[in-house]
Amino acid sequence: MGIYIFRDNQQQGPYEEALLIEAMANGSMHKDTMALVEGSQDWIPLAEILPPAPAPVIVHEVSAPKMSLASILLDSLGFPFCKSGWITIIVGAVCFAVARLFTGIFGGIAISGYLLAYYMDIIGSSANGIDSCPDWPGFSSLIDDIIRPYLQGMTAGIISVLPAIIAFILASYYESSPWMITAGALLVASLFYYPMAMIGVVLFGNIGGAFPHRVIPALCRTFPASLLLGIVNAALFALPVLNSYFARHLPLIGGSYQYCIYLYCMIVEARFLGLFYQRERSVIQWD
Repeated sequence: MGIYIFRDNQQQGPYEEALLIEAMANGSMHKDTMALVEGSQDWIPLAEILPPAPAPVIVHEVSAPKMSLASILLDSLGFPFCKSGWITIIVGAVCFAVARLFTGIFGGIAISGYLLAYYMDIIGSSANGIDSCPDWPGFSSLIDDIIRPYLQGMTAGIISVLPAIIAFILASYYESSPWMITAGALLVASLFYYPMAMIGVVLFGNIGGAFPHRVIPALCRTFPASLLLGIVNAALFALPVLNSYFARHLPLIGGSYQYCIYLYCMIVEARFLGLFYQRERSVIQWD
C-alpha cells in the first residue's frame, strides 16, 4: 500500500507503510501529518491510516538482591534449558531449517524478523524479572510481528557499524594507516554499542532507543560493567559463525543443528541483556 504525505508545502511519496511507521516511532514524522492512500481522494492525518506503534516496555523494580555479573552470565548460559526452553529451541530450529529450504530471500527476511521479535521479547521479559523462557511469539500482523522487528534490529545494527564503515571508506580513499586503525577501533566499539542499542529499542519501543545520545551515555555510566556486553556479544556472534563450518559436514541434520546453536546463542544474549539492564537500571537512567 503506497501512502503519500503532504509536508514542506508539497506532496511527497508514495512511501511504504512500514517506513512511515518507523518514521513516526523515531519522531521524524508527526502523527498529524496529512496523508493520502493510493486510490483514495481524502487527505487524513497519518495516525488514522497507520496501525498504532507498540508501546515501550515498562520495566518494574525487582525486589531480589542485585545479581553479580558472574551470576548474570551463568544464569544466561543455562536459561535456554529452563523448563521447556530446550524444546522451543529444537522445534524452532527444525521449523526454520525446513522453511529456509523452500523460501528465498524474502523467507530469510521473514525468519530474521520473527527471530528478532523473539529476541526482543526475551530482553523485555528478563528485564522485568521473568525467569522462564517465553514461548514463540504469536503471529497476527506482518507489519507488527515481522517487518517492524526486522527494521528495528537492522537499523540498530547499521547505526552501530556506520562510523566504522565511514572510516574504512576514508582509509581506502586516502590510503591512510591512521584511518584504518580508527576504522578497526570503531568496529570493535560497535560490538559494545549494539547490545546497549537493542536494550534501548526494547525499552523505548522504537529505534530512537538506539541513537547515540541514549546509548553512549548509558555505556559510559555503566563502565566498566558495560565491557562485558561487548565480550558476550562478540563470543555469541563468533560461535555460530565458527560452528557453521562443522554444520555443513553433517548430513540431513546440518541445517537444524546450525539453527539450534544460533537460537541458543540468541536466547543467551537476550537474557543477558535483560538482566544487565535490570542490574544497571538506576545507573543507566532511562526512566
